Amino acid sequence: MATLEEVNIDDEIDREILNSSTDDIVNRTRLVENDIKVLSSSEFAKRKVMKSENQLLTHEQGRMTEKIKDNTDKIENNRQLPYLVGNQELRAVLR
Repeated sequence: MATLEEVNIDDEIDREILNSSTDDIVNRTRLVENDIKVLSSSEFAKRKVMKSENQLLTHEQGRMTEKIKDNTDKIENNRQLPYLVGNQELRAVLR
């Protein structure tokens, strides 16, 4: 890494900043700090929304899994029911 003596100041610091007053530099610094705060808070909000969406999707997945289980049970019952009904009719005929 280059030392400060080796670095040309014109390459590192914008001429506009070199010609600005101290008050202008302080104001720009505050603006940059505010932008950082806004971006940080928006990232926090995005994470919060993503967490909320994740919880919603997890809940929805649980509901769908339960529905699938219920429907599988219904299908299984429907496979058994015609056999049971047929046996009852056969018993009625045999009596």
